[in-house]
Order: sequence, then C-alpha cells, then structure tokens
Amino acid sequence: MADPHVVVLSSLFPSERQPMAGLFVRERMFRVGAQLPLAVVAPTPWFPLQGLLRRVRPGFRPGAPRHETQRGFDVWYPRFLSVPGVLKRFDGWLMALGALPALWRLRRAGRLDLIDAHFGYPDGHAATLLGRWLGVPVAITLRGTEPRQARDAVLRRRLRTALVRATRVFAVSESLRQVALGLGIAADKVRVVGNGVDLHRFRALPRAQARHALGLGLDAPVLVSVGGLVERKGFHRVIELLPALRQRHPGLVYLVVGGPGPEGDMSEALHRQV
Repeated sequence: MADPHVVVLSSLFPSERQPMAGLFVRERMFRVGAQLPLAVVAPTPWFPLQGLLRRVRPGFRPGAPRHETQRGFDVWYPRFLSVPGVLKRFDGWLMALGALPALWRLRRAGRLDLIDAHFGYPDGHAATLLGRWLGVPVAITLRGTEPRQARDAVLRRRLRTALVRATRVFAVSESLRQVALGLGIAADKVRVVGNGVDLHRFRALPRAQARHALGLGLDAPVLVSVGGLVERKGFHRVIELLPALRQRHPGLVYLVVGGPGPEGDMSEALHRQV
C-alpha cells in the first residue's frame, strides 16, 4: 500500500514575509514529511481595507505569496476573508471556503489522503469541514489557544464540533489534553505529543560558560520567559512584579527570549517599561 499523502492546514506558518510565524508547526511537520508525502496549505487572513490599516500599523498582516517551495515541500497561501476583531465565529467557515480550491486540486492530483490541522479553532474547525467536503480524515493538534476559546460560548461549540469530527486529536501538553476531555472528547482519541528539540541546533552548555556568555554572575538567580513578544504572553505583567520578586530574590535577572510575531512586536514597549 502506498504511503498516505498528508496536507498540513495551518494559518500560522512561515513565509518569506513572515519567516518566524509558526516555526514550531513547520519543524514538526517537515520531519513527518521525511517519512510521508507532504504539502502545506496555510490560509492567510485578508479583508479589502487592510492595506489602509497597514498605514497606521505597518506590521499588520504583511500577507504572503501565493506559493513557496520550502525544503522541497510545496506551501500554498490561499486568502480567506477575516475582518479584525469581528465575526470570529465565522472564521472556520471562511477559512474552509478560502482553502477549498487548493485542497480540491491536491485531492484531484492524488496528493491528499489526510488533513493535518494545527490549532483547534479556526483551523481545526475548517479542516473538519474540508474533510467532509472532500471525503478525507482529519487530525487536529491542540497548541495552546484552546483553553481561552473553550471559555467562549460560541467558540466552545465550534471547537467541540471540530474535535468530535476529527479522526484523531493530538495535544502538545497534558493540560491541553484535559481541555479536550473537558469538552467530552473520548480519552482514547486524544494523545499527548509534546514539541521536540532539534539537538543539532540546540544543545546544553556548561552552566558557567553559558552565564559568562550572557554576562551573568555564577550565583545570580535567573528568571526566563520564552515566547512571541505580544501582549497575551504577559511579559509586561512579569516586569510589573519584578520589584517584589527582587525583594524576595536579591539580584534577580529577568531574561526574555522571543521575537515579533503575526500579532505584533512589544519589544519597544517592554524596553520602556523596564
């Protein structure tokens, strides 16, 4: 039997214009692509006036090319209608409609046997709609936005519907698996598969060497936060608490590891806050 052709569906995926977006999705799935035939469809949010909005917010939705080839894999970036801040309950449907032509072409070419979606909503919801329309199974990976969505009455229903319809659900942590179970998803359907580490790129250094490279004292207490420099990650809240933390831990050093993302870049605001 021939290997199944996998199509990754993720609205967060690197491109020439947004090289840091969704690297964690690409790193995992391109390794899957070393074992199975794989292509990527990365729907890109769009609305007619976003060019005007970029005059006020230059980094807002920089867009993407129609197609790229990354490490030998095809990546398509179809647009879907998404108005900032409104109609979020329809994003799954709109994403599915925007992505349908690309997936239809892949299906007709014999390059689609499974849709692998990342994030439960809207991507997972869109994937299950596409799976029904095209007659293919769907896997969904929960990546961290789901707890907040599960507290919203409308999005909770969309999220639960997607997970019920999916053939398999993966979660990058046990806490996210518990979110799925709390939505009534069968325990044997949800599996934890944590994010991996590329040991050729990242490796541990001797403690003294690492601290010297960063200009840190050998005994200085260190607090590290890692993530995209956007408001919802909460770096500004940690900075607000630093005076109190330093009273309890004299000499505490706070390190932030991250960079700008599709939602913006708080680096200047964080520098001013410090």
